[in-house]
Amino acid sequence: MQTVHVTQSRAILSVTRTLSSLRYSLEDLVGVDDASAEGREASSRTTRGRMSTRRLSQLIPKAELRCQKASKEIVELVLSYEGQMRVPQSLARERHYRTISFNMSSEIFWRPETGFCFIQDLPRRAIGAATWLLSTAVLGYPGRLSPYELDSNQMRAIIDFITKPGKGGAGELVRSVFSDVKIGQSQLESVSLKARELHTQPHYRTIQEGADQIRSINFITPLIRETGRSYACRLDARGSILIYGPRLSGKAFRALLNFFEGMLSVK
Repeated sequence: MQTVHVTQSRAILSVTRTLSSLRYSLEDLVGVDDASAEGREASSRTTRGRMSTRRLSQLIPKAELRCQKASKEIVELVLSYEGQMRVPQSLARERHYRTISFNMSSEIFWRPETGFCFIQDLPRRAIGAATWLLSTAVLGYPGRLSPYELDSNQMRAIIDFITKPGKGGAGELVRSVFSDVKIGQSQLESVSLKARELHTQPHYRTIQEGADQIRSINFITPLIRETGRSYACRLDARGSILIYGPRLSGKAFRALLNFFEGMLSVK
């Protein structure tokens, strides 16, 4: 399985040739290269909008951003950072934890013409920090890139886009999770529906129209022309897409990203 977090900026990158040699780190964002304790403490108090440099370094420690490819159509980057895991250890009756550090990397695909940015396989809690770093490094100022959150109207438009017949055949909605659903005199906190071709079921439309929020949907894409197959995915209202099945890369992954971009662009 793969997770893709969707972010978007309205900024258009008209010049991409300077990005081809981009190499950017948290130290560049902080703007401080001071080994003294006093200097480090001062940099920790510095804020870039709503996120402190200390918080950034906690979420994506030792982060470095490198550009792999830059063109008018797509900018491909790699975000490297240090992951950490606490491993429990027992000594007699006492329980201790040992922290293990390891190198992590996340591929990023940015579409300059539309502003869509797809961040692959990054923990959700680190998305805000990653977008802050990306915005500063690529767009020159923090805060110009933000997670792509979806309201219920957008989710309904996406469902129509997925299930509407197209060149490769219609996709299929197989599950939907709703919040704050009003049906007649009843108010339900959460409703989850699951069925093949859920969008054709008799009661689905009634529940969808009575819901204040569509929290997530599971769907099967139409046939992707470049690969000749469909993909099972899950989209939530916070802009994260889970792709089920074997890990995709190369041509297949880029083709699926093109479908996601069209899907998320609908109004």
